[in-house]
Amino acid sequence: MPVAAQTITGTLNVAVVRPNTIVGYEDLDFGNVLRPAAAGAVTMDAQSGALTTTGGLIHLGGTPAQGEFVGYGTPLRFVLISAASSMTLTRVSGAQTMTVNNMRMSVNGGTTRNISGAHRLDAAGFIFLKIGGRLNVGANQADGAYTGTYTITANYL
Repeated sequence: MPVAAQTITGTLNVAVVRPNTIVGYEDLDFGNVLRPAAAGAVTMDAQSGALTTTGGLIHLGGTPAQGEFVGYGTPLRFVLISAASSMTLTRVSGAQTMTVNNMRMSVNGGTTRNISGAHRLDAAGFIFLKIGGRLNVGANQADGAYTGTYTITANYL
């Protein structure tokens, strides 16, 4: 007879998707930055995930990550990927904004390129996208969490 017993419940998740679909599995996250006295920027490299800063901006860690998406369709067919080259983030519970521009992508681990273009699915029918860009932080930017969205469109040809 056990001296102590405990039961815990876990969560299971799955998404079943149809062919000619693209799904996101990692959010674009620039991590944490110290509010700067002068404007600066932090850039996320789409291929490597490396961060660089300018303007005296100090990066304070967090969980920075490239945006990541996977698409599936007919092997070796083309897919036209498109997205806006910039987006706006808004402070949670506020009206202050920051802009992410120079959005770039890496396709199947290849070199970084413009976010839009035609690409071939691999022999198994997959395409893997990693997204990066430049977050522009204003002088004395209001502190807090900022969020925004961007849309990736995949037209399977």
